[in-house]
Amino acid sequence: EAMAISDVMAVMRDGRLVQAGPPDELYRNPGTAYVAGFLGGSNIIEDRSLAAALFPVKPADSTNPAGPEGSVLSIRPEDLRADPEGTVQGTVRSRQFLGAHVEWEVEVAQQVLRLRIPSDITLDSNPRLRASTASWVINDLKTSSP
Repeated sequence: EAMAISDVMAVMRDGRLVQAGPPDELYRNPGTAYVAGFLGGSNIIEDRSLAAALFPVKPADSTNPAGPEGSVLSIRPEDLRADPEGTVQGTVRSRQFLGAHVEWEVEVAQQVLRLRIPSDITLDSNPRLRASTASWVINDLKTSSP
């Protein structure tokens, strides 16, 4: 609800401000893995080879194809797609009908990824995947509070 009625939001963790801004900006451009997970449950990919396979870097971004040091790849469930040309193949673990959309859980390289796709689309049991959009975020999930 806060995202629907707010002009500006603040995400706090352990009593500290993590990130603030308009809801759509925080959702689309989270600064950290915590914010990405808190607002919409992003898929957080720590495995660099899996990240590179799901979201190949464009030549203009080739100066650091694996992302900055200390970062992880964040992929929103609605930005992960089944694609016959995808280089990553997984195994469907679950399907949850949500009305206009279905949320699928697909296991890839011992990690479960969530896809949110229109309910009229079905997946085979071993779909190939790719990300249409993703972002590198600071990996703050393993840090403990002081």
